[in-house]
Amino acid sequence: MLPTKTIFLDEFITYTGFDKSECINTLEEIQELGWIKQEQNGYYLHQILKEVLLSKIEPLFEEVKYLVEYFQSQMYVGETGNPMDKVKYIDYGIAIFDVLSKKKDRDIQLLCGYFANQIGSLNNYLADYPKALEYYQKSLTIKEKVLGLEHPKTSTSYNNIGLVYKSMGDYPKALE
Repeated sequence: MLPTKTIFLDEFITYTGFDKSECINTLEEIQELGWIKQEQNGYYLHQILKEVLLSKIEPLFEEVKYLVEYFQSQMYVGETGNPMDKVKYIDYGIAIFDVLSKKKDRDIQLLCGYFANQIGSLNNYLADYPKALEYYQKSLTIKEKVLGLEHPKTSTSYNNIGLVYKSMGDYPKALE
């Protein structure tokens, strides 16, 4: 199970500046989507969601790392796995990536680079080559920025992009 935190209505009102009815409506909408549960005194939600809702607070790296590693493991296909069993995690993975990729912390950025690679890999297994290229390119961009052009993990992204072009039959592009 993913780590969770309780957010209290008064806390949400204080940080967002919304009035009470706006807060309740927002939290109810999120609850209808299945992202949070209502408790006696507040709402039970994942720490990342709390950080998004209370955007003034940055998530801690260890909490982010746990969340990303959880979804990476759920999206990993491996040699004998069935990629169709993993499809249900793609939208969650993309939503998490979109939130975290805006963070400035170097460690979170690097984690996003690896996570983008995992999203690309699953899309590659599913033969969704345009989506695979999109996330492999995002991974490459992050790794170039954080690790540099000469780092071995950066070269892995170049390789993955080349393999997608090969799968698409675009051999000249794969050799670039």
